[in-house]
Amino acid sequence: MKENVKFPQSSDGYISFVRQLSHHRHSHQHAGLEFNLVIEGCGAYIIEGRRHELSPHAIIWLFPRQEHVLVDFSEDFVMWVVVFRTRLVRNLCHSDSRRVLRKMNPPGNFCRLLSPSSAEKLSRLLALIAEETDPATFNAGVGHLLLKTWDLFENAQAVESATALHPAVDKAIRLLRGDNPPHSVVELADAIGVSPTYLSRLFLRQVGLPLSQFRNQERIRRFLAMAEASPDETMLHLALKAGFGSYAQFHRVFRQCMHVSPNQWAQNRKNIPLQNDSLQSRGQRAKLLPNTGVRHFNH
Repeated sequence: MKENVKFPQSSDGYISFVRQLSHHRHSHQHAGLEFNLVIEGCGAYIIEGRRHELSPHAIIWLFPRQEHVLVDFSEDFVMWVVVFRTRLVRNLCHSDSRRVLRKMNPPGNFCRLLSPSSAEKLSRLLALIAEETDPATFNAGVGHLLLKTWDLFENAQAVESATALHPAVDKAIRLLRGDNPPHSVVELADAIGVSPTYLSRLFLRQVGLPLSQFRNQERIRRFLAMAEASPDETMLHLALKAGFGSYAQFHRVFRQCMHVSPNQWAQNRKNIPLQNDSLQSRGQRAKLLPNTGVRHFNH
């Protein structure tokens, strides 16, 4: 399911310095080209049936409509997230070496390790562009950033960071991401042809989080997508459509995944009726990160 980053139509890109990762834990994709630069900590992305390990100074490119979910990350995990609008990529990436960036889901390993000095220079460039308030200057900086980052990536150390998931785990992820996922772990295991215990143990070992937790995060993803598409629906109705058995269960899982209550989230994001209660309209998303001055937009 496509999940678009929200930024002004006049902007050619989106830059975010991400410290709180709750909103990255459900699988998602973007209409534009994305790259992440890891600053601190370790984690992993699940992409197209493969697990990609991430460590400090790692840079990874994520292509349009390429579903990815960040899992198994450390408490100190910090990264830059950058998304480029498709029109910018098409306008700038004409050379043979850069043409791959215009593709939807090209083959190959697009995760490499920058040198500490290159990672530091790129991070400083990101901070400089992200705090720019003039739209024309910001767009010019984003274009420069796209070309400069790809040049750094091409000269970076190639690492064998990806491992294939077991077919049962890959199928479980695909089923849980589908529009009509199995209602229980038992049904999921039956659909795959393995025992629930075996699937749960294998999933935890390869993905790095319990199957039940991943399943709940996917329910939250569906809820968020439906809330965006149907803002007039009540939270209770959307929660049940997302696969939750009750509003109480939804409330508990939502708080665990998003670190705020559904009511608080709705007040911050948009005016979604909470059962029969009206909520405050969505406020400005941009905020200043402590000690950085970098604009952060909710992902």
